[in-house]
Amino acid sequence: MKKVYSFLLLVSVLFVFSCTLPKEIEVRGSTSTLKFGAAFDFGQMLTDMITESFSGNDDVDEFEIIECNADTRTYIIYMKLFEEELQSIIDDKLAGYLSGSYYNVGSDVTLLEKNIDAINLEGLNDVINGFEFTGIKSKLFVSGSDIVEHLAMNIDIDNESIIDEAPLSGFDKDEESGFNQDVWKDYKYFSELSGGHEVDIDILINGDGNAALDIDVFVKSGEIIPVGLVTTGIMIKAELVIWIPMELKPVGTEDNPDEAELKFPKDAFEDIGGFIESVSEYVESMTITVGMNNNPFEEGYLVMSQPDTSFKITNPLNDKSLIFKVSPSDMKQIINYGSNFKPVVSIKFDKNNTSKITIPKDVDTTHVSLNAKLSYTIDLGGE
Repeated sequence: MKKVYSFLLLVSVLFVFSCTLPKEIEVRGSTSTLKFGAAFDFGQMLTDMITESFSGNDDVDEFEIIECNADTRTYIIYMKLFEEELQSIIDDKLAGYLSGSYYNVGSDVTLLEKNIDAINLEGLNDVINGFEFTGIKSKLFVSGSDIVEHLAMNIDIDNESIIDEAPLSGFDKDEESGFNQDVWKDYKYFSELSGGHEVDIDILINGDGNAALDIDVFVKSGEIIPVGLVTTGIMIKAELVIWIPMELKPVGTEDNPDEAELKFPKDAFEDIGGFIESVSEYVESMTITVGMNNNPFEEGYLVMSQPDTSFKITNPLNDKSLIFKVSPSDMKQIINYGSNFKPVVSIKFDKNNTSKITIPKDVDTTHVSLNAKLSYTIDLGGE
């Protein structure tokens, strides 16, 4: 307010001493920094990005994503792979091996085949590009009736075996995952997911983005099954639980082998892009600083670019802020784009200078500040 009064006083003095009303007044210089609170949950934006990127599949009986209460932002993906009644299948598939009170199985016999595009990660790769998730852990739970102890299972992901002819006699047929969203969201450690069998599911998450899951449940050659176990209502159920902490290692991409990129949704910084465009005629240059309570991206650099053009603004980050610096030449280019200025924002990392990014549970913006160098003319209507 003091600067406004000073400016008005200057206009008055000029008028008194010149006895003529000026036609226009040019204002150049730096404003004081404007700072205001910004209670934006940056972490929730990341959660929305992750949730939208992971998509369930109609082939999966049940699919859930849960955000945990761990210090590192962590997600549990729960999938009920299948739950099947077996009596009619066994009666049909093993009929030729029935001998008195037993099925004396003379060759491998497949009972169930399940083909699942379990998780479509193409959307996730569009957001988190050139990174590898570290710290992934997974458990397989197989439960059901007593017949389960006489069966075996194969699981392949994109033709790579993660369970190879595993006899299910080694599984606890009474042990289910105990999936409960209200309880699991409070978990802080993978060890709290009791039971099950750990499996290496890394290729599913860090693969090419569209992995296929192939499951076979079968009876091995030489297995002897009492007929009394094959009764109405006998069941088998398989559940897969994946623990994914937001621990990201830059590994690069085929196009950019030394660079990884975290891309924000197009509308995440839409207001900032609109604001810059709206004031571009009056501001020569500016710096917009988005303060954060935690900044896990400090080893990267912020990039604002106009799609399908060579226009790009690059700024290094620090431990507490995202910084948008817009130079005079940038402003001139933005004026040329006008209302077509629709920037996208990403954070890029050099894999040679960044070992791992760990995103904490609480990542919030605290304030936004603006420092601008003004350059405009006030038309006072003179001739």
